[in-house]
Amino acid sequence: MRGLGNVLAGIALAALCGVVAASGCTDLASSCELQITCTPVAPPPMCTGIFDPSGTCASCAEAACCQEASDCQSNGNCLNYCVSGYWPPADVCATDAVKQLSGKLAACLKTSCSPQCDAHDTCNPVLGTGCGTAASCEPFVPGTFGCLPPLGTVLAKLCETCDVFVDPVCGAGLHCFKGASTTQCARYCCDDADCGTGKCLLDQTMAFGAPLLDDPKVGICLTMDGASPACDAPAVSPSNGSCIASAATP
Repeated sequence: MRGLGNVLAGIALAALCGVVAASGCTDLASSCELQITCTPVAPPPMCTGIFDPSGTCASCAEAACCQEASDCQSNGNCLNYCVSGYWPPADVCATDAVKQLSGKLAACLKTSCSPQCDAHDTCNPVLGTGCGTAASCEPFVPGTFGCLPPLGTVLAKLCETCDVFVDPVCGAGLHCFKGASTTQCARYCCDDADCGTGKCLLDQTMAFGAPLLDDPKVGICLTMDGASPACDAPAVSPSNGSCIASAATP
């Protein structure tokens, strides 16, 4: 009987070894003492609060793209500079690691959460509308216009010195243009008629740092030599901001 008991104990131990091995645990010391080392299990992804809860995108994105969003957020650069953030995208967005993370999230949102999460303009920069009086309409990643909360209390006027994030900041309908030697507020435009005696610069790499997603025909008013903002650009746009894909009217 003792022999049979040893055999049964051996079978049970072998079965236990199979379960342990299948679970990713190792280091079975003996039949009397188990020393088990288990492979750490990663916690489930956390994506609550990553997306704007006021829109319809958040509920879909959190359900369908939680892992991709969590991976992007944990990178430190991916979410803040390459999925959202002020335009143009930061240089780090072109690195392979960040590009892969942001690309996976963008692909998931396009496949699983369109049109809820499709990027689109929420304001009209040429008219200076859609953001109320407390924010300005500015370009954001991935290349659409949205409302930038006031980051300063001093508003610069057309052709005055400006900054994007500290005083003085440009008012409605203006963009802080960094020229070769000056940084001044320039008026947004759709065509030359919006620019007085100047011209509408539609080369968006020169105007904004990179081409925009939805609005290839929006630019800024510069002098004819392109050196500085056109200071006589009319306050009311003759084009009525018609070049903006989803124009926000007063």
